[in-house]
Amino acid sequence: YDQWIENLQDWCISRQIWWGHQIPIWYDENGKQFVAQEQKLLFVRHGESKDNAKDIIGGDSSLSKKGEKQAEKLAKNILQEKRKISKIYHSSLKRSKETAEIIFRTLNTIEGNENIQMEEIPELHEVFTGDLENTPRDICKKYPKGMSSMHKMLDMKTGETMEEIETRAKKVWEIISKKGACDGEIIIVGHQTFLSQIFGVKDGCIADNLLDYRDRWNAMKNGEIREILWMMKPNIQASQGTLRQDNDTLDTWFSSALWPFSTLGWPDKTPDFENFFPTNVLETGHDILFFWVARMIMFSRFATGKNPFSDVYLHGLVCDEHGKKMSKSKGNGIDPLEMIEKFGTDAVRMSLVVGTTPGNQVNLGEKKIEGFRNFANKLWNISRYILALENNNESRDTKSCVPTENMSLPEKWILSKTQTLISEVSEGIENHKYGEVGQKLYDFTWNDLADWAIESAKTEQSTTIGTTLFHVLKTLIKLLHSYMPFITEVLWKEMGENNLLAVSDFPLADEKLKNEKAETQFEIVQNVTAKIRSLRSASKVDPVKKITAILNGNNLEFLEANKNIIISLARLEKLSFGTVSTDECVKDISDGTEIFLPLAGMLDMEKEAKRKEKELEDAKKILKNLEGRMANKKYMENAPHHLVQQTKEQYEAIKEKIRMLEK
Repeated sequence: YDQWIENLQDWCISRQIWWGHQIPIWYDENGKQFVAQEQKLLFVRHGESKDNAKDIIGGDSSLSKKGEKQAEKLAKNILQEKRKISKIYHSSLKRSKETAEIIFRTLNTIEGNENIQMEEIPELHEVFTGDLENTPRDICKKYPKGMSSMHKMLDMKTGETMEEIETRAKKVWEIISKKGACDGEIIIVGHQTFLSQIFGVKDGCIADNLLDYRDRWNAMKNGEIREILWMMKPNIQASQGTLRQDNDTLDTWFSSALWPFSTLGWPDKTPDFENFFPTNVLETGHDILFFWVARMIMFSRFATGKNPFSDVYLHGLVCDEHGKKMSKSKGNGIDPLEMIEKFGTDAVRMSLVVGTTPGNQVNLGEKKIEGFRNFANKLWNISRYILALENNNESRDTKSCVPTENMSLPEKWILSKTQTLISEVSEGIENHKYGEVGQKLYDFTWNDLADWAIESAKTEQSTTIGTTLFHVLKTLIKLLHSYMPFITEVLWKEMGENNLLAVSDFPLADEKLKNEKAETQFEIVQNVTAKIRSLRSASKVDPVKKITAILNGNNLEFLEANKNIIISLARLEKLSFGTVSTDECVKDISDGTEIFLPLAGMLDMEKEAKRKEKELEDAKKILKNLEGRMANKKYMENAPHHLVQQTKEQYEAIKEKIRMLEK
């Protein structure tokens, strides 16, 4: 950015049309330039009319006595605030004109206000409601009480259309702007509904969403003021002749440079501007880093004195599954709407995030999206299982999960792993590692929760398992929500929650649930189970057939306490502990625990001997490599401590494995 600024050269700011933003420069007859002036506009709702008092729609009645007092009070407040007023605009309707006249008369009593001009703008009139004009507001009994006259009007297909209202509102802004700026402030006396449409057009609304803007509009009371700043035609002396505005429009990048703050109501200090500027992160492509990002920074610093954002995240290009740029001519593009219809929105979202890194391209194909559809199905199914567990009704009222000695090892393990996941997800998101975080959530859901915690739970008789898994699932759904908002929001409701998941608190790691001992022990259970599965597969044992396994060496106490898990997940008929009485078995070692599978009658001993010989040969190569590393004095003294420690642990583990294989 700094390099770009140092080498910055002038650029044409009127290259392309962008929403017709005409360049705010005027020229006099001699070609001299004048910049638009900032003008303060005071929009006022007229005082109460006689029809307002009777709750009559539309009409053209005069002010009520209360309305006259409201107008007088408004004018006195303007005097007390010592505002300098130059012009008063009003509509052609009596209530607007009479309010303007009262303000005019009151202000004119003070010296210095004798030159106030009052002018009618016919286009400023209230929205015309057709057949509803001059009727009581509640005359149509088919409409619910409190329904706005605009909704009724549009439903009855009477009065002005939204397109006509939009055109008229734009015309009012055009008229006000062309009349030019003044030395003082300008009062515009208007009507409730049409004022909302004027502000809607100012905020970028079109006919299609002006009605929604009206529904969200913070209604003005009779005699209330709304103040804004507006860029207007400059005020010059008559001797300089007629001004002509530049016919060209602001170019794409000039207007885009205003995006961070102009969309929030700047130059007014609106609530949106105060709350959301500056923001945290801009996510964009590297190809417009200098076209757009640098200009946004430059304009924001010039106009507000602040940077518009603190971080810029540059995404990569989305390519096809073979890494080729998507192209209509090649026919290798993917229509996201078709993919959403086929696989669901959540699957498409996850496929676009997982596997991505900042600035690098992401390859996307149907198979990847289908894989995340399967993941969504997996999440749904494990959620249904957990919700159906015994004691889950009790767990719905549990705000926190308290660890107890009665909890099984798998419960302590999954609760501890969940706390680690919370920390990793929080840190990853804060550092914009969105793809990495998505992969961690995927792995935890499918591997830790589904494959191990839930499968282990099926073998346990724990009374707290339902509460534990419910707590883990609730946390996981919160962590997954930004990646898969739709399925997680539905599951949130299934868990008995009434408020939206989107506004719930993000999880915080609970140190009371961290349990390194349980993690270490259960990981040994996992490793032993996985090693038995691997030995079965290498020995070509029928996956359906249940066999016997024998464990000896280290970790036997807690392995025996959790033998039901190993028996179930390794498909064993029997699990014994102690020495082996036969040589006709497959052997291996895991975390100091010797594993023996007696396979008499099922094992080709000649092939098994060759397998062991090959495994021993590979182990000795690894040992030699590790010995060389440990003999390297520079490595042992200068390498990070954790790497040196890891090397030593690997060395001891491979020595133990060689000892086991040489038995």
